[in-house]
Amino acid sequence: FMPLVTKLGNFGAIWIVLALCLLVSRKYRKTGIALCCALVLTVIICNGILTPFVARIRPCDVNKTVKLLIPRPTDFSFPSGHTAMAFATVSTLFFCHWKLWIPSLVLAALIAFSRLYLYVHYPSDILAGMLLGSLLGFLGYKLAENNDNTTTPWDAHMSKIVFYSVVFKFQYIKRKYSFPFLQILQEEFKKGDTRPTKKT
Repeated sequence: FMPLVTKLGNFGAIWIVLALCLLVSRKYRKTGIALCCALVLTVIICNGILTPFVARIRPCDVNKTVKLLIPRPTDFSFPSGHTAMAFATVSTLFFCHWKLWIPSLVLAALIAFSRLYLYVHYPSDILAGMLLGSLLGFLGYKLAENNDNTTTPWDAHMSKIVFYSVVFKFQYIKRKYSFPFLQILQEEFKKGDTRPTKKT
């Protein structure tokens, strides 16, 4: 059961799908924008900055006698990215006053516990992920709130920002492997870029 629960949080996919679904809805678009901001911040700060800076070895790499129920992660341990993404979502939904934050909290707690159960994180990794995610969820909410009355086309471009953040997350964690389908999607996005190129 726990391997299935932790898979729900892999690469933050379930939360990213939720954010994109909210962006499509006119009624919940502001919540979707806030969630997108929170997730982008989490990917950049957690996976892009803190994880490689702290460079904490995972418990499963310290004690390799334990047989893992999931594939061995290849990145560092602190903070827990799964937990940070999950609690960033919960925090955003809470501050946006959307009742879905309650079932999201249950799922987030299960995902956080699964990382401990599967022996890929220390308790302090999980705690740091919860605190960091909650803070970034609030920041995402404030970003969306502060830009609510501006002419910046957030809803037109946020999905692209999230997409490239996910690509960054894939490339950072699994940089030893190739993802042809991501390269194809990137080419599709580039087709829409009509900016003139400089002649050399």
